[in-house]
Amino acid sequence: MRAHSCWPVLVLASVLSGLVVAACSDSVTSPGQTAAPDLSVRSSNRTSTTGVPMVRLPLIVDEPASAQAINERGDVVGFAFVKSGPPTRALLWPAHGGIQDIGNLGLGTRTVASDINDRGQVVGSSYTASGEEHAFIWTERRGMRDLGAAPPYRSSGASSVNNRGQLAGSGGEEVGEEVAFVWTRRGGWTELGTFGGVFSNAVAINNRGTVVGSIFLGELVSRGYLWTAKDGKEDLGTLGGDYAMAAAINDRGQVVGVSALASGARHAFLWTERNGMRDLGALAGDYSIALGISENGQVVGASRTASGDMHAFRWTARKGLVDLGCLPGSLDCTATDVNNRGQIAGSDGEDAGTRPVLWLAKGK
Repeated sequence: MRAHSCWPVLVLASVLSGLVVAACSDSVTSPGQTAAPDLSVRSSNRTSTTGVPMVRLPLIVDEPASAQAINERGDVVGFAFVKSGPPTRALLWPAHGGIQDIGNLGLGTRTVASDINDRGQVVGSSYTASGEEHAFIWTERRGMRDLGAAPPYRSSGASSVNNRGQLAGSGGEEVGEEVAFVWTRRGGWTELGTFGGVFSNAVAINNRGTVVGSIFLGELVSRGYLWTAKDGKEDLGTLGGDYAMAAAINDRGQVVGVSALASGARHAFLWTERNGMRDLGALAGDYSIALGISENGQVVGASRTASGDMHAFRWTARKGLVDLGCLPGSLDCTATDVNNRGQIAGSDGEDAGTRPVLWLAKGK
């Protein structure tokens, strides 16, 4: 399970060296309403530049948006940047088609949907009427619920939700000051701490309640960690450099992210308790990052190509790192999440031309 709240998005955006994970769109429903089925958005015959079937999700006209997470049903969540009305809207693309604006907590200046579980619960962050950023959990039946600030801070953000309704997130006033937290319905917010670092985040939680995130020790010095209520924190190590960040974890305890090598290159990694951190390589050049992992071990992310562009990839134990390609005419694209069916959520294009997409990579 994985996803991004506002804070992890900003951190990962800097890691992606300026690649904007965002996109544009055509139609949107009002908060609380369900779009009429638009099956055409899930039956597109588009193919990527490497021959993988792709789908363009419906867009808000001429504005960038981002697909952040996908569940096993194929429901996708993300957010859009708009010039009119609230500048950032949290969006749901149901598996049957269409698009839904899931609303906000009051002020409406910025709302981001970070993750969705298999029960259809959506989490993220939104500004309240008092101007504070709070984590939320949303359901079709009950709408958006304010989870409040993570004490002693005035703000909070949710990055990930598991099928038990447990959340991983952060509390703090701004980027660079956040602290990792978990939230449960019974216990509310529980601070995990900075683990001796300057700040920390919690970006993903699996169905066993295991949390992963990153500890930031200084400029370009960080460590990915794994945390359980029983054993506390475990340092995931690095690929030889001073830098590592965890991005996602599945129920098998496999963790993915990015780490620096001794050479200074940064590569996607796959970590297991048994084998430690494994370098997944890159399509070409010196950069790749893993952002999502399915329960059956498919890894997705982005990597620099020989031409210097950034392309989405899928890694499997059988085929290794495979270039998913972008839509024809696009130079950059990134994959952010994947389910067991090989449906991969992500974004294609750059800047104002970026759009939310799916790759249908089953059997590829």
